[in-house]
Amino acid sequence: MSNVEAYNDKYGVIIYDKQALVIPKKLKLGGKFTLYFRFYNLLLNTFSFHTLFQSSWGIGALVAIDPEMGELGCFTESNEVNESQNFLSAQIDLKNPLYDKQWICVAISYNRGIEKKDSKWVNNELKKDSKWGELNFYINGEKKATYHNVKLASNIQYIGNSSTYDEPFGVVADIRVYKNFYDEINIKHLFSLDRKKEMDQIVESDSNNIIMYIAKEKNFKDLVSWFLGTSDKTEESIYYCIKLFNNLFNRNRLKKFLLEYNFLIKLNELFATCKKNETKKEICKFLYNLE
Repeated sequence: MSNVEAYNDKYGVIIYDKQALVIPKKLKLGGKFTLYFRFYNLLLNTFSFHTLFQSSWGIGALVAIDPEMGELGCFTESNEVNESQNFLSAQIDLKNPLYDKQWICVAISYNRGIEKKDSKWVNNELKKDSKWGELNFYINGEKKATYHNVKLASNIQYIGNSSTYDEPFGVVADIRVYKNFYDEINIKHLFSLDRKKEMDQIVESDSNNIIMYIAKEKNFKDLVSWFLGTSDKTEESIYYCIKLFNNLFNRNRLKKFLLEYNFLIKLNELFATCKKNETKKEICKFLYNLE
C-alpha cells in the first residue's frame, strides 16, 4: 500500500480517522510564526478536507488540503460558525503527476503586523493604505504564493486532524513551529540543511535502500550533488556511493551525467584519502568504467 511505502521511505506518521494530537492548553503562535512540515501526497478521494493544524475554535483549519481541488492552503481566521472564511491556496497542483505519491516540503510564514482601523471590505477584498498580515507559501524551498491583509488563527490545538476527528491529514513528517517570521533566505537555508541531512542518512544506510531511493533520476541527481558538495563525508558513505554508481553504469545517460560533473578529478582526490581497500577497489572500478 502507498501508506506503508511512504512510512518506510521517510519515516512519516500516518494519521488515520478518529486520530489526532490534541494540545490541552493549546500552542499560542503570536503575531509571527513559521510552520514547516513534509507530507506524502496521496490525494485521497474524500468529500472532506484533510486538516493538519486547527485552532482551539475548531472551525476551518490553519493548514488543510482540499482533495476536490487538489490544493493545499490556509483558512483565514473565524471565531463564529456562520462567519465566512477564505481558503488561501499555496498555488501547488497536487493533482499534477509530478507530485503524485511524492514527499513535499512545505513552509508557511506569517506576520500579522498591525491591522489598520480604517480598513474595509469591498467586493470580498480588504482595502487599505498599507500592507499587513503577510502570508507566504514555500514548496520544496521555493516561494509559490504571497498574500497580504490576512488574519490567521493565533493558536494550534489539533494536529493531524480536525476537532471532529473526521478530517485526517494522512502521512506527515518533521512538523516544526517557529515563533518567528522566516523570509525566503531562511526557508531556503532550512530546506538545504534538511536535504543534506536526508542524503547523509540515505548514503549511510545499506546499499539496497540507496538503490531504491535513486530509482528516479531526480533523486540520483540529488545524490550526485550531495556527493560533490559535502566535505565531511564518511568513508562508509563514499564506499556506498561509488558502489552504487558502478552498479548503474549499464545506463548510458547516467554515465554521461557523471562525466559532466568531472568525477575523475574528485575520485582521484578521494582515492588518496581513503584508507580501506574495499573503498579503493570500488574507486578503481569506477575509474575503469569511465574510460
